[in-house]
Amino acid sequence: MAHSLHRNDHHHSSLPFLAPTFTDLSDLVDLSGSGGETTPHDRKEPPGKVFPTLQLPTDYPRRAQQDVPYAMQSVTFSVALATLLRSLSEDAGVPLPTTLLAAFATLLFRYTHQHDILIGMPTLPATLPATLPTVVEFRPEDASLNGGAVDTITIARLRADLSGNPSFSALLSRVSGAVQQAAPSHKGEPARTVILSDPEYDSIQRSSFQVMFFAQDHNARISDPLMAWLETSAEQAGCDLALAVAGPQQALQGVVAYRADLFEAATIARMLTHFQVLLEGIAHQPSCPIELLPLLTEAERQQQLVRWNATATTYPHDRWVHHLVEAQAESHPDEVAVVFGEQYLTYRELNTRANQLAHALQQMGVGPETLVGICVERSLEMVVGLLGILKAGGAYVPLDPDYPTERLAFMLTDTQVPLVLTQQHLRNRLPGFSAQVVCLDTEWEQIARQPAENPSSAVQATSLAYVVYTSGSTGRPKGVMVEHRSIVRLISHTNYITLTPDDVVAQMSNASFDALTFEVWGALCHGARLVIIPYHQVVAIRELARQLRQHAVTVAFITTALFNQVVREVPEAWAGLKTVLFGGEAVDPSAVATLLATHPPERLLHVYGPTENTTFSTWYEVREVAPDALTVPIGRPLANDCRYVLDAHLQPVPIGVPGELYVGGAGLSRGYLNRPDLTSERFIPNPFGDGRLYKTGDLVRLLPDGNVVFLGRVDHQVKIRGFRIEPGEIDAVLKQHPGVRESIVVARKEASGQYRLLAYVVPQRSDEPGTEPGTEPAWVSVRALRAYLQQRLPDYMIPSSLVMLESLPLTPNGKVDRNALPVPEGSRPDLDVAFAPPRTPLEHQLAAIWAKLLRLEPVGIHDNFFELGGDSILGIQMVAAAHREGVRLSMMHLFQHPTIAELARVARTESSSSPVAPMLPSEAPGNGEQDGEQDGGQNGQQNGIEESYPLSPMQHGILFHSLHERTRRCMWCSGPPRSRVTW
Repeated sequence: MAHSLHRNDHHHSSLPFLAPTFTDLSDLVDLSGSGGETTPHDRKEPPGKVFPTLQLPTDYPRRAQQDVPYAMQSVTFSVALATLLRSLSEDAGVPLPTTLLAAFATLLFRYTHQHDILIGMPTLPATLPATLPTVVEFRPEDASLNGGAVDTITIARLRADLSGNPSFSALLSRVSGAVQQAAPSHKGEPARTVILSDPEYDSIQRSSFQVMFFAQDHNARISDPLMAWLETSAEQAGCDLALAVAGPQQALQGVVAYRADLFEAATIARMLTHFQVLLEGIAHQPSCPIELLPLLTEAERQQQLVRWNATATTYPHDRWVHHLVEAQAESHPDEVAVVFGEQYLTYRELNTRANQLAHALQQMGVGPETLVGICVERSLEMVVGLLGILKAGGAYVPLDPDYPTERLAFMLTDTQVPLVLTQQHLRNRLPGFSAQVVCLDTEWEQIARQPAENPSSAVQATSLAYVVYTSGSTGRPKGVMVEHRSIVRLISHTNYITLTPDDVVAQMSNASFDALTFEVWGALCHGARLVIIPYHQVVAIRELARQLRQHAVTVAFITTALFNQVVREVPEAWAGLKTVLFGGEAVDPSAVATLLATHPPERLLHVYGPTENTTFSTWYEVREVAPDALTVPIGRPLANDCRYVLDAHLQPVPIGVPGELYVGGAGLSRGYLNRPDLTSERFIPNPFGDGRLYKTGDLVRLLPDGNVVFLGRVDHQVKIRGFRIEPGEIDAVLKQHPGVRESIVVARKEASGQYRLLAYVVPQRSDEPGTEPGTEPAWVSVRALRAYLQQRLPDYMIPSSLVMLESLPLTPNGKVDRNALPVPEGSRPDLDVAFAPPRTPLEHQLAAIWAKLLRLEPVGIHDNFFELGGDSILGIQMVAAAHREGVRLSMMHLFQHPTIAELARVARTESSSSPVAPMLPSEAPGNGEQDGEQDGGQNGQQNGIEESYPLSPMQHGILFHSLHERTRRCMWCSGPPRSRVTW
């Protein structure tokens, strides 16, 4: 960063150079994109206007650093395209640069899905001087505020409004109006704009806008001085990228300066290509809505829609599950099929018992499409029951005996099952219903009288195999209907795993969890051994490790939450396995890296898939994890499946840009039982081919190699103080802290309708692997974690509460149970300081204000406002509330004295005659040399000039941030430009 000032003073004044006075700067003007009238900020309005943060997709995480590397790329637009754009501009009555600016705003909108975009627009001389003008930086040590002049580039700030999906022509009209507002308000007077960082702006970014745009026509060209100026300006303004477009002769040339620590060169090259495609679409279809304008090249569309979905393989798509098991029983009759504790069944025994049950069920009326409930604990009976139902031609409905009675009653009512298979000791857990109940343990003697031969049925590959219930957003469970062919696609001739009779597959999932589909049928349809591990042993991590070793398990699927616990407590548990599959929720890359570096299995697969697409939809073999990785990809589609990353209009999004994941292919389920409306809403016709697609509701992005990265749920996104927030992003950063063992961040809706971010943390223990002997437990404090997050995330992404837990609550399926997370009840969090109650009336008054705003009590007089969950917005509310009660405070007081005890010492009440603590040192600029008595003035006045004046809103804002964050520099642009671009 350049910190010097360049003066282009043609008068060669002999006067010494003085720092600029803030009164020389104009008031901050917000240029909205509505084309309305420009209105300066009311001087009574407090500083801290929230500017939209442009959420450009980056290749690397944003980090706070002093020296930011920049790189350059250029592009040439054809004469034909330039001619069309000039013609479009003439028809619209606007200069070409305005058209290019509107197109650039459209590109940013398509990359970010944000309708409110801030763009810096610098003016530039027609001929650049040898020494480039620079952006002025204000530093706290320059607070003398003397008069002077600065020759800098003027940067106007345009706020483009892209809401409502307007046509490009309509958007162009909006942008044109906004650009006209940026013109000088008086002839000969430049439009000057202060680049002001405010309380709500990301402390890792250095200006209120992240992108700049500059365009010139009239045979201008991209020259070396212009490229140098662009890079310097982007660097000094702290921009992520800056684009300049010029028109040499009839063509157009573009050059972009970008942060090389955020973007790969290939990413910027793609962006420039997309800009060119977008311009072509605009030139030919200016009346097209901006969300429907083309963006990808034909080669990119072919790659995303066809090449990356070329997954077809030959597999027995016309077979059904129990026939595959029967084939194994015929070829390996005496091999062990299922093990549970000390009990086991060979394939012959399993097939025989399942046949006997199937014959009995058929006599009870079970056939194709008949739903049969099964409510059993993990046992040999569970496997016999599942296989017997399929052999009878029916479809099983898992009923978890640990489910609440109300939920079981709903499932039984919704499915209208004619009978339920259970165990005698579970019979009383079933709610009252009219279906027949068969106890597999106490009634087996009668069932065993049935024939042992394979039964025949009219079942087909398209027949229903099972209905499993998943949670619904409305609280009403949804029954997902899965066919035989979808199960066969999951386990047979696939591309992510090869199962053989030599494998031993662990069965660790709950019967109501669709991972059981992979475990049970993956093993039994390939002649492998299935080892059932009871739930109490699965959640006892060391016992689980013992079971894996004892049974020589080679293949295991485990939920991510349990995977993390096993890696941290007994990482060697996975060392002897051939394949470990994990998935189900956001992954902790540090746990994966630990396993790979210590006791890795032969293959480690990160799998993903909604129940609606039969267990797994994508897979990724993890071989390494980058040190700064925030997640691990979920990979590519399974064989005979497809997946697309689409926007709201079902168009493929560019690589790296967030979009919703749609999956389809042979694994797709029928839909939801008795919910045709919801089925038609979530299962849509494939716009790119035959069949249907399932709308997952998951937010993902594509990597350049075709793998997919999971970002979070679309419906988990919340807006807090005007910013879009994905709690998973905060959680990923939190998990990188060495003292954090596990964590989850959720957004809870308050009674006011506002969302509140809550972070739940399980700290590391000193006895965990990787901890040096003799060290103290790494129990991190709320204060330390908050400071850690503040170093890595914007203020608006810091959770208001951090809750320490001994463990995260899990569902029976091993996922984090969000509903069981404790809601902070307004109690004081654990802090590094002991609680001290208020002592004086003023301290009691302030404590009551804090308790009301922060929604917690008690509040101690030595508690830090920001460690209690306060932020700048709450701080502003606190100051206002104090004023209403006659206590005079400022935001500066709060930042400098963030405890009640300290605030009480500097506050002034209406009845007090003591002055409020000064905002600035009491001595005047110049080390006290300006003295009223020295020149005969009285009371600090001299010839009507006061020693100090109140700060303007703009000055207050700049000084506020300079004193609050002394390591951070606030920048402004002032002074007349050498020339102005004509828009």
